[in-house]
Amino acid sequence: MPSKQILNSIPRGMTCRGVHRAIIEYLLKPGKDLSTSAMLDIPCGKGELISSLRRFFPGADLRGCDLKKPDSLASGDFASVDASRPFAVFPENKFDYIFSVSGVMEFDKGSSQKTENKAR
Repeated sequence: MPSKQILNSIPRGMTCRGVHRAIIEYLLKPGKDLSTSAMLDIPCGKGELISSLRRFFPGADLRGCDLKKPDSLASGDFASVDASRPFAVFPENKFDYIFSVSGVMEFDKGSSQKTENKAR
C-alpha cells in the first residue's frame, strides 16, 4: 500500500473530499493486479480521477467521457457524451471498472427536467 502522504495527495476533483482516495484504496487491495485493466470514468470532469489512477496504475487503459474533453486526456482516450441521453462509447473495449463518481445524478436529468417543466 502506498504511503499515507501519497494517498493524501490525491486531488479531490469535483466531488466530496475523500471519494477519489476511497476508490484508489479499494483498487489497491492485495490480490488485485490492475496493470492491464480497462477503466472508464463518466463523467470525467477535468480528469482528476483518471490522472490519479494513472499514477497508481500506469499500465491500465484509462478512458473518460464528458461534455468537454479535459486537457489531461488524449483525444483517443476521450469521448464526448451527454450522459443524460443514450450513448455508446469505445466499442472496442470491455471495461473492468466504470466509475461515475458525481455523474449518477446526471443520468436521468432529461426526465426530471420534463417533470419540472410540467409542474410549472
